[in-house]
Amino acid sequence: MRRVVISVFAILSFLSLSTSAIAGDDGLGEFIRESVWRRICSSGMNSASVAVVKEGKVLFSEGFGVADRGSAVAADERTLYNIGSISKMFCSLAVMALVEDGILRLDDKVVSNLPDLSFEDCRFGDIAVRMLLNHSSGLPGTVSSGGFSYAVDGGYLDRFIETISRSTLVHDPGVAAPYCNDGFTLAEVLVEKASGMDYFEFLRKRVLLPLGLFSVGRSLGARGSLESPAARYYRTDGRIEPLEVVNLIGAGGLSCTALDLCRFAGMFYTPSFSVLGEASMREMLAPQPVLSSGKGLPNFSFGLGWDATSIRSYEEAGLQVLVKTGGTGHYTSVLFVLPSMEMSIAVLSSGNSDVPELGKEILHRILSDRGVVVQTGDLSVSTETASSLPDWVGEFEGYYGSSSGGLIQLKFDRESNVMDLWEIHGPGEDQRSKVLRCSPLIDGNFKDDKEHIYRLVSDDRGFYLTSPALTFETDTVGLEKLPIPENPVSPQPGVAGALWLRKDMTYSDSSAYYSSAMVRSFMMEDLPGYLIFQQPLMLTSPLKGAVPTEKLRDRLELIVDRSGKTAWLYGTTYGISDEAMVLPIEGMSILLEKDEHCRWLKVQNQGRVSVDLPETGRCLFFVDGECVYDSLIDGETVSVVSGGYMVLVGSSGDRFVLSSQLASHR
Repeated sequence: MRRVVISVFAILSFLSLSTSAIAGDDGLGEFIRESVWRRICSSGMNSASVAVVKEGKVLFSEGFGVADRGSAVAADERTLYNIGSISKMFCSLAVMALVEDGILRLDDKVVSNLPDLSFEDCRFGDIAVRMLLNHSSGLPGTVSSGGFSYAVDGGYLDRFIETISRSTLVHDPGVAAPYCNDGFTLAEVLVEKASGMDYFEFLRKRVLLPLGLFSVGRSLGARGSLESPAARYYRTDGRIEPLEVVNLIGAGGLSCTALDLCRFAGMFYTPSFSVLGEASMREMLAPQPVLSSGKGLPNFSFGLGWDATSIRSYEEAGLQVLVKTGGTGHYTSVLFVLPSMEMSIAVLSSGNSDVPELGKEILHRILSDRGVVVQTGDLSVSTETASSLPDWVGEFEGYYGSSSGGLIQLKFDRESNVMDLWEIHGPGEDQRSKVLRCSPLIDGNFKDDKEHIYRLVSDDRGFYLTSPALTFETDTVGLEKLPIPENPVSPQPGVAGALWLRKDMTYSDSSAYYSSAMVRSFMMEDLPGYLIFQQPLMLTSPLKGAVPTEKLRDRLELIVDRSGKTAWLYGTTYGISDEAMVLPIEGMSILLEKDEHCRWLKVQNQGRVSVDLPETGRCLFFVDGECVYDSLIDGETVSVVSGGYMVLVGSSGDRFVLSSQLASHR
């Protein structure tokens, strides 16, 4: 067993970083300020903090915008932000600390360390610890139910284990690497089992305290009292949401300041400021290729937790640049680390904006000021338009699964000489929308009106459309063609074409779940054997199906009960809308029964409804699948229209009293 001890001097030297000085500015401060304020004024960014540290000195550390409008608190260098998937770096470090201690080995099988767990898919036995950290485990993606919330969910890990135990892997372990949150949540479980401690307590004791990272804690809504100001999230209309809790702690559930994130990065280039030994540090900085690497498909140079362990243009300039991004729906973040220059850049923001590109702009400016010439862009790509579509594109036409989860139809129009992508929302011609039009290039690639390059590629497993990942200067698989089964299966009668309502909603669910609260399932005549239920699911029986793609993230799996009225969708439960009762004109009192978390009501009349809520009760109203009212944010009186659905959310035994002023139905 080996434990690395950090000298007190090393810790103090990092803790003594000035949090206000700007060393050797050379116009850097002005550049960063203009870049950030431009985004605050023109995009969805609410506030932000930026830190740049080089060779132990703070080149820049400032906050921008208003962190809390109600209290008139400006964002500054002490402001806390949820960092989303940058939390994966801390999870990877927790695992590597256990490797250092001789408790785990990266190539051990996960099941050998979690003997109490059982899995229906026997391939789970082939998953190594390393595969949890480089996205190659084959786990479906994200058990999202309860993952993003406004309250701590102590039962999330139990539901996570129950969900993955009954699921099937997307691919054989180690052969592909679609981005996977589930791997890090399972790593969180593994850390608890191997250490005998709560995950965050182990992280705090073994990593955070030794490194002096005192601002790092659980996500903002889970921290209780806050010693430093927290950046609040505001919708585009100015309404505030409660502080976000991310219950996937290992995958995305931490928060901190931008400066502490740079301090954390210091351990990757300052040996005296590290909790890992030399061999483990080399492993953390190295790419982690999978079996599909180098076979024609784009492949991120994932590391242990890193999104990328190198970026082409910087590598050509002799620099290794490691990158990790994060996004939670409310917060966006990026961390760049350059070990050879002993430099790190952290950008954290509330709201949605192009934070990774902002971080890259700052990096490019710093290198340019130091005479480092970096040639960005792919010089090998032609931008000359071809006079006609090549003959071979025909085999790529058809339906595709998408990295964003929907159903896409790829079509070629030879008369107009274009490739069109259509998003399919239902079986009718009026239920589709064009999302992309591209022109062919003479080298066989395609470009859109923003000059972004798309490629059609294939391998022995299928056909794909790759799209640009600009921050990483590479491509990513955006679409994967859906194979047509030889013997298509039809769903049980009543399953297709139904409106499904989520049955396991909770009082503290984040607004991130609005879009999945109501789902209309459907089939396409020219896509036999598939049921579209949020995602295109290939049916293996009238009651079961799964997305058959291997290269796309967050794949869903469906199991419908024999009645055809309840569906399990990778950890989330739905009920058919026919079971919803009608909201009476005179109002009503509703008591949630045992094991009941929510009650859906169908609205057939227009008017206003006042809701007397229990202490932990919540009311939402949906029209055409869109949430137009949420009592947690909008008050206790809701205007309703015919055809909408109201859902009352709480706990067993909660009573809701609805006073209605509805027009009589005519």
